[in-house]
Amino acid sequence: MTPADAAPYWLLDSVAGWRNESVSGLELGAEHGEVRLDRLPGRAERVAFEEELARCVVDLATDGCGVLYLLDSNANAVLRKRGASWRLERIEGIEDGRERAPAAGRLLQAARGLAADSEGGLAIADAGTGRVQVFAAEPWPLVEVMEGLGQPWGIVRSHDGGYWIAERRRNRVVRRSASGRELEVRQHPCLVGPTKVACSRAGELAVVTSSAVLLFERGAVEPRIWGDETFSDSESPVALTFSDGGDLYVGNSAGVLLVFSKRSGEWRHVGSGVTGVPGRIWAMTEYPKGTLLLSILRPEDSFTTLWQSRLDGACARLGTLRTEPLDSDAPRCQWHRIEIVGEVPAGTSVEIRAESIEADPHASRAPAANFSDAYAYTVGGPASNPDALVQNPPGRWLRVQLTLRSNGAVSPSIRALKVHFPRTSYLAQLPSVYHDDAESRRFLERFLSLFQTSIDERNRTIDWLFTLFDPMSVPEGFLNWLAGWLDFSFEPKWTLERRRALLDRAFSYYERRGTPDGLEYAVREFADLPFARILEHFRLRRLPDLGVPTELSHGASNCDQPPSTGLVLDGGVPLWSERRYERWQLGMHSEVGQIRLVDCPEPVLEAHTDAAHRFSVFFPAEPLDGGDTLKRVARIVEAEKPVHTTAELCPVYARFRVGVQARVGVDTRIGGIDFMVLSGGASKQLSTLGYDSILGGSEATRARERLGQSLEPGLNQGVRLL
Repeated sequence: MTPADAAPYWLLDSVAGWRNESVSGLELGAEHGEVRLDRLPGRAERVAFEEELARCVVDLATDGCGVLYLLDSNANAVLRKRGASWRLERIEGIEDGRERAPAAGRLLQAARGLAADSEGGLAIADAGTGRVQVFAAEPWPLVEVMEGLGQPWGIVRSHDGGYWIAERRRNRVVRRSASGRELEVRQHPCLVGPTKVACSRAGELAVVTSSAVLLFERGAVEPRIWGDETFSDSESPVALTFSDGGDLYVGNSAGVLLVFSKRSGEWRHVGSGVTGVPGRIWAMTEYPKGTLLLSILRPEDSFTTLWQSRLDGACARLGTLRTEPLDSDAPRCQWHRIEIVGEVPAGTSVEIRAESIEADPHASRAPAANFSDAYAYTVGGPASNPDALVQNPPGRWLRVQLTLRSNGAVSPSIRALKVHFPRTSYLAQLPSVYHDDAESRRFLERFLSLFQTSIDERNRTIDWLFTLFDPMSVPEGFLNWLAGWLDFSFEPKWTLERRRALLDRAFSYYERRGTPDGLEYAVREFADLPFARILEHFRLRRLPDLGVPTELSHGASNCDQPPSTGLVLDGGVPLWSERRYERWQLGMHSEVGQIRLVDCPEPVLEAHTDAAHRFSVFFPAEPLDGGDTLKRVARIVEAEKPVHTTAELCPVYARFRVGVQARVGVDTRIGGIDFMVLSGGASKQLSTLGYDSILGGSEATRARERLGQSLEPGLNQGVRLL
């Protein structure tokens, strides 16, 4: 953010830019765009594998699909690991030189390098025979033999599908195609006795010699060399590999992993990770992702062992970020404070230094940055969003330097840096007598800034308080808190967007809560169903009101019928009787086991209270979901219905399912005519009255059918009210 914007501060982050002048030991824009110390490999843990099969592992290779290959130079054998367990299997068909093989081209005398491709093919560099053998996928037919190589020691698959081969005797690295044709040669005076090679996805080539590591960038002739200043005689480089992220890892003879990374277009050594295993790292590769697999020969062992070290298992101890001069566009500006947006865990610290500049720092004769005499403010963890008051003299420009320190396990994390200006102090609100003495003024200004920072933070919270009461803008952590104000609970499976949308409509829903429309909405939205329908049972009543007063007949008749004074017996309307409600009446209805002892409602009103406060809920369901939909709807209906009502759940299953219940000629007939046969032989189709054949219906039956037709089409497909 520039000073011309409304907010009076400079904002430095991964979006606005860190405006860094120099960086050392830090990652800019890591996982979440924060600044943190470089990640380094951590302490290694031993892998339990079958040691009798792998006694001298000199190279490791992966096919990129989860299969690991190990080259045992003692047995001249290739081992393979598949699956989650560390069970090794020997690849048959690749024989060593001590056995008589059917094909002379398969003999191995001193295998030193191994490469694998994504299709399951292998390439083996044999220093004893001076050739490279290429095998296709299982059953491993020999497809190519590259002759005339000067003691090939290391081999790796190149980015174009060929192979980079390190020729130790000729002091060079050559690139050959899959067919063996020579394509490119890399030589250099420092390239003496190359043993291992590695190639990144971007085409960068790294080579290990006895005392140095050379890195050839794609298209470059001269390599980047790390020699005596990085490696000593007692800690010489041995193995190396590129990670999926493009960083270069080098293992030395003392069990230390050195990390090289490309920062601001330039490769540099960013740190070293200690595995805790003193020994010579013979081979290494990234397997699985985010983990280095190491083959280490310890002094006390006579065979190699496998170890794993996480790429982010540790972090650098020290890192520095220095910003470019930030312009306030105001002469002799008194800068206010530097605010860090991030966390400083326990055991870590962040040191803040600043340099104010009045003269143009971009001028050719501008003095170099000097932070030796600058005021240092150190924040020790645990702390969150710390800040520091700028105590430098006034100046138009300000340069900031951050120094991050860690204990090797965790790192400070800085998501953004805010540099506020100009200074606004509560000292201006005090009488001028407090401004007279310069020393007292500085102390009082620093003292008041402690309270000002806290009050400013509260004011910002108040300014953004309105966002906590809007379901669409409230932070995710406060969403349950806002729902608690409305007595609204969320289902665990709801997404964040769905929770916000339902909470936003909670006000309008509460206006209809407890009504049929509101209950349909709750079942449909909360259970995530395409439709839901409520059928109140009182609407199914159709009783004759012969001679009953108008007000009672209206209450007992169908809601679609106009009030009347009575009905005429037409043979289609059943008369009401004592058996309908099974009340106990001496001499009329007193069968044991068939009566009910009730005292309400009054007998004269019982016909009109039948099925009152009862309703059915129709909703779509799947017959094979284990009843999950039914349980979910039952929980919602029980929570949302009026307490005095009784609900019946009616899941609606799909009747016409193509391929399941709609197979033409099997269980579905189109255009066929079936004749009703009440009795007949075995060869005739029988019909049952009242089940699959209806001769006629009463007025009450037809009324119920008309009521069923008023429901939704989807409901009518699976339910027929009889």
